[in-house]
Amino acid sequence: MASDRLGQIVEDAASEVYLFSVEDFTFTLANRGARENLGYSMDELRGMAAWDIKPELSREAFLELVQPLLSGEKTMLEYETIHQRKDGSRYNVLTHLQLIVTENDTVLYAAIQDITKQKEANAALTKVSARLDAILSNTTMAIFMMDDKQQCVFMNRAAEELTGYRFEETAGRPLHDVIHHTHPDGRHFPIEDCAIDRAFPENHQTQGEETFVHKDGSFYPVGFTASPMKDETGKTVGTVIEVRDLREELRARNAEIEFNNALKTKIEEAMAERDRLEAQLVQAQKMEAVGQLTGGIAHDFNNLLQVVGSNLQLLSKELPEGDAKRRFVDNAMAGVSRGAKLTAQLLAFGRQQPLEPKPQNLGRLVRGMDDMLRRTLGEGIEVETVISGACGTVLSTRRSWRT
Repeated sequence: MASDRLGQIVEDAASEVYLFSVEDFTFTLANRGARENLGYSMDELRGMAAWDIKPELSREAFLELVQPLLSGEKTMLEYETIHQRKDGSRYNVLTHLQLIVTENDTVLYAAIQDITKQKEANAALTKVSARLDAILSNTTMAIFMMDDKQQCVFMNRAAEELTGYRFEETAGRPLHDVIHHTHPDGRHFPIEDCAIDRAFPENHQTQGEETFVHKDGSFYPVGFTASPMKDETGKTVGTVIEVRDLREELRARNAEIEFNNALKTKIEEAMAERDRLEAQLVQAQKMEAVGQLTGGIAHDFNNLLQVVGSNLQLLSKELPEGDAKRRFVDNAMAGVSRGAKLTAQLLAFGRQQPLEPKPQNLGRLVRGMDDMLRRTLGEGIEVETVISGACGTVLSTRRSWRT
């Protein structure tokens, strides 16, 4: 009765179960799972040896494989191989092989587990892992991973190059204690104040900029993103940290600031120059207006001088030679002459008449101004004119009137 129950259990087992002879290694028993998976009936299997369903194992290789069991060297063998169905399709199996000795018989007992899906999953996982390793190894972004104890469990090549540490030197240690333990001013940086390490206990992503400590003791700025890692149940089991070197970026920022400051200075200088030129333009316009006004006045004054001069000439003809009053007429005529020169200068200033430079004796010119100065200044001021004998003739251009 017990043997019947045991036989039924073996027959209904999900895994493939085989018994085969130790003499010729032909199958003496194959349960339902084995028969259905292989596609053979029990009658067909009784005429087949164990290696007939193992396309990658020859008879010699199979005998060599089971020899440790037959000699008593081992009590069980476990190995992976491939089985071939009746239709020619193949599948991966994990075999547990035992030598069973009873009072009446000695047989080989094989429990077979179909691991085809497991192998495919492992192969897919290996492929994905290889791709992930390739990505992590070749990315320029430094990647760190920490477990639920905040200890480092992974660093990619970029992380090693950034920090100066090999993964072997940081494995199993809190990352903060290795590369983030000190402020640039030398103060201790407690892990409780670290935004990176808050991602795990607070279970949310953190981002920002920090200053790391290189293996050589130097400090360098980094930007980081720390994200909680979760398992298939949603439980947070660690932290993944992405870090980028900000040194070049900060140099670019400073260069941009310096460029903007230089540009601002240039603009301010250009604005100041524009204001100066505008002021010069306004002044030139004022001088132009003054010149036009001066020219108009000079023309009118010159007309008046012509009238006065003409009358003085007529008066001079009426006075006899030696008349004391003739001296006053001569002085008046001299004044008219100086007024005419002044008018010419005013017209030249107003750019309505060109100057005509002429040789002038400075001594004679200054001496001729004595009477005019004395009458103009009055008796309260004494005028003394000293003319050097070496004072020669000059060419008076009066260019200053055109400026």
